[in-house]
Amino acid sequence: MAGIRLEASSPQQQFLLTFESPIWQIRVDYEQGLLAFELRDSDRLQVEFAVLNLQNGQLSAPYRAPENWWMGLEDAYGRMLFLHGFGNRAIGTHQGITAVSADSYQILWQQDQTVFYGLADNSRIIARPVKAENEFFQALNAQTGVILETNINPVEAQAAVTSFNRSRTSKSNYPVHYPATSEHFALLSQFIFSHSERQGQGAIDYLETEKYLILGYNEVVAKGKWQNILGVYSATEGTLLLEEVLTASASGLVRDTFFVINNTLLFIKAKNTLVGYFV
Repeated sequence: MAGIRLEASSPQQQFLLTFESPIWQIRVDYEQGLLAFELRDSDRLQVEFAVLNLQNGQLSAPYRAPENWWMGLEDAYGRMLFLHGFGNRAIGTHQGITAVSADSYQILWQQDQTVFYGLADNSRIIARPVKAENEFFQALNAQTGVILETNINPVEAQAAVTSFNRSRTSKSNYPVHYPATSEHFALLSQFIFSHSERQGQGAIDYLETEKYLILGYNEVVAKGKWQNILGVYSATEGTLLLEEVLTASASGLVRDTFFVINNTLLFIKAKNTLVGYFV
């Protein structure tokens, strides 16, 4: 826990989980309080999936899909993981939906000729038929994979997915991204420098909670190399309470490195370690 100043108001670490493979992406089952991970090791051409229960801290054993490398994680909902295959492996286009139980890892249903688009209300998945002659979408029952509706136009599909996503993420908090061209960037950069003597450059991610100001930013460490840093500050005094180097040497700007759900600050460190702090 490098960088923590021992103050009563400092965030308290809840867990630190290190995986053998890099964390490629995380999807949240907001309704069930689960985090689903896609762990992708390009050296071994191996992909695994794991589930963390945020309520009790239990982490499932990794699951390896039958297709192994040629599978990926689309989303998580209703204690299910929705995985995709690849239609064109050369360019990585997604194809097919496989629903897997988050508890038992049993395959619940599969639809090979659809492409996942997003989740919608009433436990529906909006998907696009692979061989459709038009741009219309269809709705699937998320529990069974049965097609419920066809000929959904693109505007309706986008609206359904956007509305549901807004609803299901209402109890989580994601930072606002401020590029260097933003009118707020200079003020945030000055705040970082005055409280931690670091120079935030390129872009800054900012999130405010009741007790803390949380900033993710980039700092130049060498020509063409950046490190990404997370800083947690007192919302009342501006005191630096926690500082973590998330990426020590990146070739470009890093963003979207943290979020808060169920009063837990979550971030990935060194590509393969998930850290949670109670905030």
